[in-house]
Amino acid sequence: MEDVAWRVDLTDEDILAARNAWWDAREGGAPPERVQVLWDDLGRLMREQVRQLVIDFRNGRDLT
Repeated sequence: MEDVAWRVDLTDEDILAARNAWWDAREGGAPPERVQVLWDDLGRLMREQVRQLVIDFRNGRDLT
């Protein structure tokens, strides 16, 4: 079986959707555990998007 490199590009819209999900849960009275999970997910997505941008920058990819 050959190794396959997967790449999923995270967009600003993805980050906004995750932020909105967290905010809605926080302000909508969701259980604290759910709010924390969404917060953690948002942080992971933001860190991954930054990592992607750094890789793209290093590889000379057009970031516009």
